[in-house]
Amino acid sequence: DPATLFLGFNAGSGTMLSRYYMNGARSVSQVRAYVSSFGTIGRKIWAVVLNDAGAIVGFSDTTATITEADTSTLKTFTLTSAVNITDATFYVGLAQNGGVSTYPLGTQNESPGKSNAYYTTALTGGAFANQTTFGRFMIEAIIDAPVAGPPNCAGIVSPADAAPGILASATLNWSVPIGGGA
Repeated sequence: DPATLFLGFNAGSGTMLSRYYMNGARSVSQVRAYVSSFGTIGRKIWAVVLNDAGAIVGFSDTTATITEADTSTLKTFTLTSAVNITDATFYVGLAQNGGVSTYPLGTQNESPGKSNAYYTTALTGGAFANQTTFGRFMIEAIIDAPVAGPPNCAGIVSPADAAPGILASATLNWSVPIGGGA
């Protein structure tokens, strides 16, 4: 369905966010959001991922400029690095620089408004402001398998019967399964 309202900070700056909960371990690699044409063409609008403490933990290219082809539709923003999330609340959304009157985010009528679903923060993150009067924020998190790095040795356990200072054998404890498996 198309957007029915358009939300932004006018000539101010900040982020507009949807709240999600990740059950298990997955990663966010992209954010899709409805980008309006109200003051956005030629502007730098980018996607962000925030953790539950309000810290920005992922973002898309902050230098990309919105074109006419990006507007009046759901645009996919690819993050510069996927963000691993395990059993945690997180937020995805759009960030808007100040200076020019801009209303980049499409929303849809929703009555009554949902509490604890849509938020705004400062451009640098921080405290969340719950938004219940602007409708449903048209923002989606694109979820993938967790990004696995090389296995990390978390510790070495020496057998108790070895002579002091001599390691007869060792057990390695891996914090990521060998081969990056799940």
